[in-house]
Amino acid sequence: MDKLNDYEELILCSGDGDFTKLLKYIKGKFKKATLIAHKDRLNWELKKTANKVIFIESLRREAEK
Repeated sequence: MDKLNDYEELILCSGDGDFTKLLKYIKGKFKKATLIAHKDRLNWELKKTANKVIFIESLRREAEK
């Protein structure tokens, strides 16, 4: 958090709802919050809070090509 002003975006690799408060804080500082998570293991409030959600399943398909 000490370097928050040096970044434009937070990329979080988790679907745990415990991180919702962190994402809200980051967005309150006018930063983007991108979430990478498994579609079946994603907390609904965390999903709603993020600016963008990338599902791991879509990354897997791209990597296997």
